[in-house]
Amino acid sequence: MTPANIAGYRNIDSFVEAKLSKLDASAGDLAAISGLMFSEKENILWEESRGYRTVKVTYGEAEEASVRAAGKLASHPALADAPHDSVVALAAGNSAEWIELLWAILRAGFRPLLVNTRLPGKLTAKTLSDMSCAAVVTDGTSLPDEESLPLPCPRIGFPELFSEGGSAVPGRAFGSEIIVMSSGTSANVKCCAFGAEAIAGQIRCSAGIIRSCPAVKRHFEGELKLLALLPFYHIFGLSALYIWFAFFSRTFVRLGDLSPRTVLNTIRKHRVTHIFAVPLFWEKTREAAVEEIKKRGERTWKKFSKGLSLSLKLDALPPVGRLFRRIAMRQVRDGLFGESISFMITGGGCVSRGTLEFFNGIGYRLVNGYGMTETGITSVELGDSLRIICSGSVGMPLDGIDYSLEDGILAVEGRISDCTFREGVRVPSEGRFVTGDLATRDEKTGRWYICGRSDELVVGASGENLNPNIVEPLFDGCGARGVCLCGVGDVPVPTLVVSCDPYITEENLALLKERIKSAAAAAGLTGLIGGYYFTSSPLIGKDDFKLNRRLIAGRVASGELRKIVCGGERLDGAADPELLSRIRAAFAAALGKEPGDISDDADFFADCGGSSFDWFAMTSGLSELLGIGFPQSADGLSSIKDIYKYSEDRKKD
Repeated sequence: MTPANIAGYRNIDSFVEAKLSKLDASAGDLAAISGLMFSEKENILWEESRGYRTVKVTYGEAEEASVRAAGKLASHPALADAPHDSVVALAAGNSAEWIELLWAILRAGFRPLLVNTRLPGKLTAKTLSDMSCAAVVTDGTSLPDEESLPLPCPRIGFPELFSEGGSAVPGRAFGSEIIVMSSGTSANVKCCAFGAEAIAGQIRCSAGIIRSCPAVKRHFEGELKLLALLPFYHIFGLSALYIWFAFFSRTFVRLGDLSPRTVLNTIRKHRVTHIFAVPLFWEKTREAAVEEIKKRGERTWKKFSKGLSLSLKLDALPPVGRLFRRIAMRQVRDGLFGESISFMITGGGCVSRGTLEFFNGIGYRLVNGYGMTETGITSVELGDSLRIICSGSVGMPLDGIDYSLEDGILAVEGRISDCTFREGVRVPSEGRFVTGDLATRDEKTGRWYICGRSDELVVGASGENLNPNIVEPLFDGCGARGVCLCGVGDVPVPTLVVSCDPYITEENLALLKERIKSAAAAAGLTGLIGGYYFTSSPLIGKDDFKLNRRLIAGRVASGELRKIVCGGERLDGAADPELLSRIRAAFAAALGKEPGDISDDADFFADCGGSSFDWFAMTSGLSELLGIGFPQSADGLSSIKDIYKYSEDRKKD
């Protein structure tokens, strides 16, 4: 079906080329980019479910709301004396209002700083101070309240900017750049600024992808819709999700929460065509799908396995392979995302070959992408060959980008960020950035492969980079003999290995776990560290002269490091045994364990190896079962005992 929302052009290609021509003929500043981004007034920018209703916001409506909010920002008492290009932070989750306020801040003549809402509050406050923020615009839920987290600048709530009235700001020059925060866990957050030229470069990169890859521009029933899964404040979400597609006026679909049921229902109901996510999302989705197939019996599983193997082999005969996947794998797709999906990208870390083979083998297109906060998105695998896609290639550099190797480390040159800020000090970009990623290039195909981090960074559940050299000292004073953060498994799971006294008692082990858990929560690492491994073995062997994280990861995976397990507490005398039984069953189902194997004070993350996606799945199910709401944060709600007490308190309320 020909897309109906391409401004009357013959096809999507001619529409894209026309918009690029207009960009080339414009002043090229952010005001011009904004005008072109909102030029298709009737197209749907935002779509979400509210109960049984589907609410939609057009690009024209969003632009009008943005103009009104800009007028209120410019005249707001907190910003009355703020000079042009002052920094105004935006702290909120994905929403139509987030998009409107991003441009409202720019229209009012300020530079938006996109707050990473997953960072610890104190680190956020320090960053706002370092960047001399004049104010922070917030939705009221993404930051702790003022009493819990005093900030160095005034807060401006969404209701103040979206109330009735307000008008445009005549003669006000746009802000000059958008500032993105890194997601590290150091004492200081690195901020990177993208001006109009860098943003236009990202737009041209997306146009190059459209020219090279028919699958990425494929619509379903005339529409192209992106699942707003990645946060817009993250460079992956801002660039590849928002900027790439908003310039060509496509639709974003709101995701209510991260529970698997919500994700699947949203994709199917709204007929989502594009999904961009971090590796953990794809791994967990594949695990759930495989488990569901196995439940149908050994015969069904063997039949599927043979079919998947044949599908991959038929890659040598593309037309036959595509036909086979479309027909033979239809039932599997129907049980997963359905038939609307056109293109999916994984980024922010390593995804397993098995997961790439699963999704591509059943007829979806899942490819690797690559980028960093300092560079934006710089490459995506765009080939048709499943052999190449499933090899883990990140493709070739996008238009205007060059890759090179410096002692085996990838360097990126071209359309990258304008500058970085270190503790508020502006450091101009030299147009070239040495990434710290180990990489290789296939000389035959020209494709690039990322082999790991030179500084041993480990990627957390939501794509955050966890640096062991920074994370490990955070647990000093907890009483362990030593700690080591490493990635364990074929798809590395961020694991904190904790070495204990070999004669530690069960009581002292429980106390140590609590101190480790508290230190992780204080550092904002809850849910980012995917597993905790307590051992009585020393971390530095007799033949080692320093901590060897790669060796330790292998010893954990093989079971060579002896694991200590605490028996734990059980709430056998609970006031409501039926409630306790339901909660224990939900824990077990989310973790893939037997209910009797989980003690009531076992930590969902530290003891059971659960991830943030598993936790959302569990609490979403409990919310529906018990009729109570659960907060977005797992802090203080990561054991059966915690959940039971919370549920009891809510019942009383």
